Amino acid sequence: MRKIHAVQQQGYELFQEGLIALAQVEANGIRVDVERLERTKERLAAKIRSLRLAMEEDKVWRVWRKR
Repeated sequence: MRKIHAVQQQGYELFQEGLIALAQVEANGIRVDVERLERTKERLAAKIRSLRLAMEEDKVWRVWRKR
C-alpha cells in the first residue's frame, strides 16, 4: 500500500507543478507560432485517426465497443 501512496503523492506533486506553470503562463502570456501550431495540430490529428483506425480493426476493440 505504501508504494501506491508514494506514486499517488508523486502524481499529485506533478499535477501541482503543472498547475503552477500554467498559472504563470496565463499571468505572463506567451507567444505562439500559429503556423507551427497548425502544422502540429494537423500532424497529431492524422496520427490520432491512424491509431483509431488501427484500434478499430482489433478484435478486442470490436468486442469492447459492443458492450
